[in-house]
Amino acid sequence: MKRQCSQCLASRVERQFKPVTHVIFDLDGVIIDSEKIYKKAFQKTVEDYGQTFTDASYRMMSGRTGANVAKITIKEYNLNVLPADLINKYRGYSYPALINVELLPGVERLIKHLYQHHVPIAIATSSAKESFMMKTRRFGHLINLFDHIVCGGDPEVKTGKPDPDIYLVCASRFAQKPHPSKCLVFEDSEIGLRAALSANMQVVLTPNETVPEEIWALATLKIESLEVFAPDLFGLPAFT
Repeated sequence: MKRQCSQCLASRVERQFKPVTHVIFDLDGVIIDSEKIYKKAFQKTVEDYGQTFTDASYRMMSGRTGANVAKITIKEYNLNVLPADLINKYRGYSYPALINVELLPGVERLIKHLYQHHVPIAIATSSAKESFMMKTRRFGHLINLFDHIVCGGDPEVKTGKPDPDIYLVCASRFAQKPHPSKCLVFEDSEIGLRAALSANMQVVLTPNETVPEEIWALATLKIESLEVFAPDLFGLPAFT
């Protein structure tokens, strides 16, 4: 009976997970523990304008570019403020904490493992280049292992997440030009998940607290932390 159950599980896993050759990471909430910083900064920002913060409103912002966050916030709260002023206030609350942001558990081990086994890896983040450089300045030893990085504001990325552009552009910049279906994405937000799925990529979701449970089922695989990720599920070299 145990053998039959194991065979059934293996068959189910084989159908669900397809081998990949390339890996793309989101940044915030996947590599660095920044989502709680952004959430607190967003709460302070909207409260400064006399508005009430809600998890539902923050859920709409998670994973988007700064420009899109400002645009949606102004519309959602009917604010009489310039987008640039709102962004500056938001950054005033978030940047001091982001300078000392920490890596999330399991990510350093995974990045080094993939690099050491010659698996091409990249980052696709909605963060502007300036913000990316500030948040990752302490982790150059890891960032230097990536083949390339695509940031928000990249001229080839016409529309941000949840549209698939950033992931398609990121895949196209690998030297091997893999088909999108050969790319595995690590995401933490709902709009990032939808962007990667729209790009025809498999997605490992480590959901942040804004992602409702009913969305988890859209992911190829949902895990609590990269500490428990098994690369061999997707045909990548196994941890030893």
